[in-house]
Amino acid sequence: MAKLIIPRRKHSITFASLVIVALISVSGVSFAGNAAIKSGPPEFPQADSDKALVYFVNDFSRGDAHVYVDSAPLGYVPRAAYTAAMLEPGVRLIWGTADAKWYDFRPGSVHLLRLVKVSGRSRVWVADNPGAVRGLVSRKKLAHVTTSKQGLAQLQAKAGNKYKSAIKRAEGELVLPYQKGFYALDLERNKSTSAKVSQ
Repeated sequence: MAKLIIPRRKHSITFASLVIVALISVSGVSFAGNAAIKSGPPEFPQADSDKALVYFVNDFSRGDAHVYVDSAPLGYVPRAAYTAAMLEPGVRLIWGTADAKWYDFRPGSVHLLRLVKVSGRSRVWVADNPGAVRGLVSRKKLAHVTTSKQGLAQLQAKAGNKYKSAIKRAEGELVLPYQKGFYALDLERNKSTSAKVSQ
């Protein structure tokens, strides 16, 4: 009976191919691959009088974040990155990696939400002075990201029935994205300064 001999080199190539396929499969679940696409220079869209411009900044968190607005995925925000979105005004549910909260967005308004770890695994999008976004991006060297169609499809698949659960977790609590008396960090001098309200 003839003995089948597999050349060692060919076997190692097959094994390497399997490893690459496995890594691609794993990366499709995480933020690797092409889910979050980093752009070149920072981008700061112009505000729209009919919509709310919202910046989602992940500068403090050690992990990556995924964001949903109501039942639809907005995208991924990896560590040391930010994204900007034009949202329909009104009361919207923001959830995903961060705790589910209700936000009231007005037409023509600009908001800066930063991901902050509260306790344990709990993270929240905390409102900051939207006028500080350029300085924040520049000083912390944050990358602007968008999410690919494939990444959005992944998030949509992950959502499943979690939207209903997110509504229950939010418990009707309304978070004002920006309010008078909010103190923002002066990034240049590391001093706390009062932020002006634009209504």
